Amino acid sequence: MNFYKLQFYRDGFEPDGDFLVGCLTNNSDQAVRAAGLSYGYSGRNVMGGGIGSLVFPSEVIQPGQTVGFRSDFTVHREASQVQLSSLNWCWEQDNICVMQRQMSLLTTVSR
Repeated sequence: MNFYKLQFYRDGFEPDGDFLVGCLTNNSDQAVRAAGLSYGYSGRNVMGGGIGSLVFPSEVIQPGQTVGFRSDFTVHREASQVQLSSLNWCWEQDNICVMQRQMSLLTTVSR
């Protein structure tokens, strides 16, 4: 799995935070049904983090496919950067999606 074009997105409906948006490429040989991130953010007088899901336009991401995504969580508007620490996902054929596949990340998104 690869990320690129990561950035903050303000949609006007979330008064306290901005979404993360970007593109995700499935470079595996299996379709991905769901994906999520472990993240932390910081800025002047704000700090936080958690685990959240990624929303993409199709039910699955096919092998080799690149899709745009939006986070289902928001980051405080005063946060100057977000640190992504892991990506979790489940395959399409997994009976129960518990995000058991994991890849460590050392990615920072800055304003």
